[in-house]
Amino acid sequence: GRQIILFLGRLHSKKRPDIAIQAFNAVHSAAPATHLVIAGTGAPDYIVALRRMVDDLGLRSRVTFTGILLGEAKLEAFSAAKLFVLPSFRENFGISVAEAMAAGCPVVVSDGVDIAGDILESEAGLVCPPESVPFAAAMNKILRTPGLGETMGGNGKRLVMRKYTWERVAAELSGIYDRILSGH
Repeated sequence: GRQIILFLGRLHSKKRPDIAIQAFNAVHSAAPATHLVIAGTGAPDYIVALRRMVDDLGLRSRVTFTGILLGEAKLEAFSAAKLFVLPSFRENFGISVAEAMAAGCPVVVSDGVDIAGDILESEAGLVCPPESVPFAAAMNKILRTPGLGETMGGNGKRLVMRKYTWERVAAELSGIYDRILSGH
């Protein structure tokens, strides 16, 4: 009966799981059925600091640290999630974002994630600065607007199929090589 908000990635200050926790704190106040799942691994000291933040905010029963998820467990996490978040300062692509969209999960990402433009253009999620207040507002908008998450999830799935499958990427790369070899 809970609405899962998923952060899945390396637990590192660059990816800003702390912002996900702070934003979740605000979201949880308005939507008590929400639960934040933080999936990934990182430096033990950093994970201890994140757990301390969760405890200090009184969220221990509302936040789960799973460690790294692989294979079927990762797919199940994406399928169970009502929303995927990545407040990263900088991502040259964001493979976990594409994986979430492929599973039909709406996303909230920072404007530092390079595929943010595609997400906005396809209406597959929301994009905002990597700060807790805008992230909480974006998360609340998707969670509280009837049908919005489902629509965005479907749009994200279509975006991935149109642009990010292995076949599509390989064909695009082959075209680039052909243009280089032909002198263009």
